[in-house]
Amino acid sequence: MLMNMTPDSGVLLLNPRPSALIEAMRDIGYSFSSAVADIIDNSIAASAKNITLRYGWEGDVPWIALTDDGVGMNRDEMLEAMRPGSKDPRAEREVHDLGRFGLGLKTASFSQCRELTVLTKKDKSLCGMRWDLDHVAASNRWEIVEITPHDMNTLPCSLPDEDSFTTVLWRKIDRLEMAGLGDLGHNAFNELMAALSQHLSRIFHRFLSGEPSLKKIRISINGTEIAPFDPFAELNDPR
Repeated sequence: MLMNMTPDSGVLLLNPRPSALIEAMRDIGYSFSSAVADIIDNSIAASAKNITLRYGWEGDVPWIALTDDGVGMNRDEMLEAMRPGSKDPRAEREVHDLGRFGLGLKTASFSQCRELTVLTKKDKSLCGMRWDLDHVAASNRWEIVEITPHDMNTLPCSLPDEDSFTTVLWRKIDRLEMAGLGDLGHNAFNELMAALSQHLSRIFHRFLSGEPSLKKIRISINGTEIAPFDPFAELNDPR
C-alpha cells in the first residue's frame, strides 16, 4: 500500500507485501543444521540447561520439535519474539545472548518449514502462537494465529510438565523434500538427524562439556544425549 503520510512533505509510506517478503525470508541461506543451531542459540540465551529435540512423522510429512527448560515467555514477550525484526542490532546485549537482529527464530524456521508454532510457559501461564506461511500467502497480511487449548491437543509432540519452558515446532517441512518417499524418506530423515547430532556436538561442544566460563547444557535427540566433540582437540593439548 502506497499513501502520503503528509501531503506537503513528500514522505510516503511504502509497506512491503507480506506474501512476497515472507517467502523471500526463506532464502537467506540456512542449511538444515545451521537452522536448528540458531534455535538452540535462543534456548541458551533463555538460560536453558536441558534442550530436547524430537522428530517424527504426521502421515508422510516430517515434523521437528525443540523444547528447552529456559525461562519461557509471557504472552506479550511471545508476540514480540514472533515479530520479524524484534531486536535493534545496535542495542547492548547480555553476555550469553547469541541473537542480534531478532530474526533468527523466524528466518531459521521459515528456511525449513511453512508452519512455525511456538508454545511457551512462564509463571505457570501457557500460551502459543503460529506463523502459517500458506495463510500469509493467501491473506497477504501479517496475520499470526494464537493457539487454542484444542490446538494444543492436536500437536504431534507432548509438552513438558514444567513451570517454564519453550517448544519450537516445525511442521509442513518442505525444504527437505522427503514427503511422499515412504521408507526411503524415513531413512533419509534418520540419516539427516544423525548428521545433525554430529554438527551440534561440534558447534556447542564448549557448552556441552561445561567449560568454566560457560554454563553446561544438555542436548538430546529422540532421547539420545549428544556428547561434546572438540574439533580443535584443545582438551588434549599436551602444553
